[in-house]
Amino acid sequence: MLRAILAFALALILSLAWGGKLIAYLRSQPWRREVHQAKQGTPSMGGILIVTSAVVAMLVCQPQRETFILSAALIGFGAIGFADDYLKALGGRKGGFKARWKLLAQVALVGLFALVQQSTAVVVPFVNVTWQMPAWAYGAFLFLLVLGACNAANITDGVDGLLASLTLIACLALAVMSTVGVDVPARPNAGVLTFAGALMGACVGFLRFNAHPAQVFMGDTGSLAIGAGVATAAVLLKQELMLPFICFVWVVETLSVMIQVVYFQTTKRLYGEGRRIFRRTPIHHAFELRGWSEWKVVGWFCAVGALVAGVSLTVWVFQTG
Repeated sequence: MLRAILAFALALILSLAWGGKLIAYLRSQPWRREVHQAKQGTPSMGGILIVTSAVVAMLVCQPQRETFILSAALIGFGAIGFADDYLKALGGRKGGFKARWKLLAQVALVGLFALVQQSTAVVVPFVNVTWQMPAWAYGAFLFLLVLGACNAANITDGVDGLLASLTLIACLALAVMSTVGVDVPARPNAGVLTFAGALMGACVGFLRFNAHPAQVFMGDTGSLAIGAGVATAAVLLKQELMLPFICFVWVVETLSVMIQVVYFQTTKRLYGEGRRIFRRTPIHHAFELRGWSEWKVVGWFCAVGALVAGVSLTVWVFQTG
């Protein structure tokens, strides 16, 4: 627990100390990407701050197998996101990192992660059932889980401070699952606990610059890294199926996009004109169009996320106990 607290403090100090300098550097670059018309001049790629602060804090406070794996997830997926952000900022490629290369890089990283897994069992939460999967099936499951978390985090990152705030909830949940009913110094729990502390500290420091009105956006650099890191931590704890509950808002945001696309395409084929269920997706934009301020969106979305995570963890604790 002490190492996790130290990791939180160190990541917080580093993110606060480096944040202003990073933003000044990004603003000085002619290739910076202005991602929102209403927020012209706000630089992206701020996820560099989250990744570097969290990784340094983890490795300084608790260098061990699990923190190395989690650091690799943050750095690897953060690098993919950075490449995408950078190419979009340059304007040389309209879509950023080409999809096939982006997918190939993600498959390679998940494949390496699958190779170091010591168990292919999946625990079904709340019912105390363990499903032993074949190695190939577990590899495919890991790919869907990690990539799903990355895309969900990326979709959620659309309002100042939203994803960073929701990540705090996910990290608190990971910390609880790392400590309740287990010997904290045991591996991999201690490594995940330190990761949760480090990522929380990095996100709190980042919110100093990302809360509305944002001075910097995390971009794909941050969102892909956060999604991969949180998913990897759940895998190391063998609580993969708890991920949708501790990241509930991520799931809702993603489902809103999927439902909108399916409904639009279906009605277009049936009636010759596409129709929409939501005014705009991801769903946080629909609430903005209803007149909600960004602060209100973040507040209510975090309240819902915290409620679902809290209830789920309470049931989980009683079930595991």
